[in-house]
Amino acid sequence: MEWAVVETGMGGRFDATNVISPDITVITPVGLDHREFLGETLPEIAYEKAGIIKEGIPLVLAPQAGEALNTILKAAKEKNAPVYKYGDDFKAEIQEMTKEGVRFDYMSSGLNSQPATRNPQPSTEIKGLFSPLTGSCQAINGAVAVRTAEIVLKSYRTDDIPGVIRSGLSGTYWPGRCELVDFKGMPVLLDGAHNPEAAHALSETLSNVYLSSCRTGNYDDLILIFGAMADKDIKEILSPLLPLARTIIFTSPSYGRSEKPETLLRIARGQVSTFNINPDSSSAEDKNGQLCQILRPDPSFNATSDIKEAIELAGRLYRKGDLIVVTGSFYTVGEAREVMGEKAVLAKLREHR
Repeated sequence: MEWAVVETGMGGRFDATNVISPDITVITPVGLDHREFLGETLPEIAYEKAGIIKEGIPLVLAPQAGEALNTILKAAKEKNAPVYKYGDDFKAEIQEMTKEGVRFDYMSSGLNSQPATRNPQPSTEIKGLFSPLTGSCQAINGAVAVRTAEIVLKSYRTDDIPGVIRSGLSGTYWPGRCELVDFKGMPVLLDGAHNPEAAHALSETLSNVYLSSCRTGNYDDLILIFGAMADKDIKEILSPLLPLARTIIFTSPSYGRSEKPETLLRIARGQVSTFNINPDSSSAEDKNGQLCQILRPDPSFNATSDIKEAIELAGRLYRKGDLIVVTGSFYTVGEAREVMGEKAVLAKLREHR
C-alpha cells in the first residue's frame, strides 16, 4: 500500500484515527451532528473536527458555515498548517448534471493571495472532469478530492497528474449516495442522508436532477421510504424532503437506535402543518416566509414495522413515472439493499432489540 485515505469515526480530536501521522488532512462541511458527543453548537463541533489538524501539515477545507470556518482557521493558524480553502484557493464550475453524474471544470489558484497558506503553487485548470456521483454537492466533493490529490501527487510524482485525477474520479463508486438501482422494474434511489445538511443536498439533487420539473429529470413523483435513528434531528432532516414526495412510508431498520415509525409519522404531520400551501402553486412558504420547493400539498403518510414491508408497500403504490427514494440512515439503506437482494455490509452492524 502506498497511500490510505482514513476517515475519522466521529469528530476528530479524540477519535482513534487521530493517532495517525498524516501527509495531508481534509475537513468536509461541518454540521450539527452527534451533538450529544461533540457539542451543541457549530463552533464546538468544528473544534472537535479541527483536532485532526497537525503541526505544519496541509489542510484542504471544504465550504464551511462562518462560525465553523473561523474555529477551523484559528486551529490551523495555531498549528502552522497551510490551508487550501474551497472558493478561495480552488473551486468547481458545474457544466452538466444528470442522473448519470456531474461534469465540472476544476480550477485552483496559485494560492498567492492566501498568507495563511504559505505554500504557493502554480495555478491549475482541468476541464470536463466527470464524477458518477451526481448533484452540486458532489462537484464540490470532487473538487476537494482533486485538490487533495493534486497536493499529494505533486510531491510524489511528476507524470500526468490531470490524467490520473480524471481516471480516478470517473471510476468513483459510492454505494448509498444517490445510488440508482432497478428493483422489479421500479427505479429505486438509495441515499443514506442522515443529517440536515445531507438531507438538503439530497433534496436539491432530487429537484435539480431527477424530477421532471427540471430540465434533465424524468420522474413525475416520489415515493419516500424513510427510517432514521432516534438520536438524529429528525424534524430538520425531514424538512427539505417532505415537500417533494407524493407518498411517504415511515419505517424502522433493525437497529437498536432506530426511531419508531409511529414517532416519525407524528413528527412529519407536525412538520407539514408548518407550511402554508397554495394548492394552485408548485411552491410553498413556511411560517417564516421562506420559499420552499414543493410538488403537491397532500402527501400520503404510511407507517410500516420494517424495511421489507415498506418496500412491498412502495411496490403496491408505485405507478409509472414514480421514483422510490430510500433514505434517512445508512442502516435503512443497508437493509433495503438486503431486501432487494444486494450485498449489504451494514447487516454486520445490526443490533437486536
